[in-house]
Amino acid sequence: MTMYHNHGYSWKCFPNKGKAGQQSPLYGYALDGFGVYGPLGPNGKPVRNSQLDECHGRVGNVMWEGKMRRMYHYVTNNEYPYSIGCFRGTPAKLPHQFHM
Repeated sequence: MTMYHNHGYSWKCFPNKGKAGQQSPLYGYALDGFGVYGPLGPNGKPVRNSQLDECHGRVGNVMWEGKMRRMYHYVTNNEYPYSIGCFRGTPAKLPHQFHM
């Protein structure tokens, strides 16, 4: 009840969804530093949960710092849990984190 969480497909709320038929752009960073990308893969088709790991990420080619790079990244899509389910890396400690 005290932590932010998501109940739906958040990608539809973002104004920059990229171009039709192309890979979705980077739209954020997880607390562990990995990028979070939209639902379309390099072929412009939706990424399915079956293509993702337990944290809702995968290794693939993505635009990173102006270059295509093969690296781990998270994907948001329209299949539960929609976005990040756990962290692959070590999350950063925030100065005012909630303590449970």
